[in-house]
Amino acid sequence: HSTSGVPLRFFRAVGKDSYRPPEVYCPTTAKTRITVPRTCAPGSVAMVKTSLNYLCEVKVPSDVMPGQSCMADVWGYAAQAADVFSCGVACFTLAWQCPPWRMARLNDQMFAFVHAQGGGAGLEALLRHWNLPLLSADGMNFLKQAMEIDPARRP
Repeated sequence: HSTSGVPLRFFRAVGKDSYRPPEVYCPTTAKTRITVPRTCAPGSVAMVKTSLNYLCEVKVPSDVMPGQSCMADVWGYAAQAADVFSCGVACFTLAWQCPPWRMARLNDQMFAFVHAQGGGAGLEALLRHWNLPLLSADGMNFLKQAMEIDPARRP
């Protein structure tokens, strides 16, 4: 937070590839082309797939409707949500002695698999695919929440 209490947003990736959340891989340009998701209200911030295959948070212009293509402001990421994701990946790695993916990008086969399955369900599907046991219900629930792809939905 700034000295006035405003949450800060960051635009450069930090840390190791294996535990970085997807939103830290944001475009280096101020704007990026997106198709506005159906669940997104004009003027809101949303986690979207960009035309350059990033998954990042953007601020949708207030004059566009869901389904339209537009240039949206790259919104960066909040450190707190990124840290929660990183902790989830660290716990995953401790539990199964391997990281879930090389990096949380759509061009990474394991991450793309988890993303395509719907995040939390994808983690379970990945573990089953690898013939690895699941944690307890509480343990899996923690991982699913901490490793939620959309940072706005993380604890």
